Amino acid sequence: MPTGSGLRIIEELKSRKVQVPTIFITGVMDKTPKEENVIMIRKPVNFKNLISLIQKELR
Repeated sequence: MPTGSGLRIIEELKSRKVQVPTIFITGVMDKTPKEENVIMIRKPVNFKNLISLIQKELR
């Protein structure tokens, strides 16, 4: 991300008590958060798996 990090976004959502399913696509899994409603996917993305995750979260 050009102006921040996904981890900062997760913290901001948590501080605002926003509870939405969130899928992050990342190339680095060294600081994976252990938050509810957060799914981390490592690049390169398997799009079949991504679509399945999105469909599951929308149910």
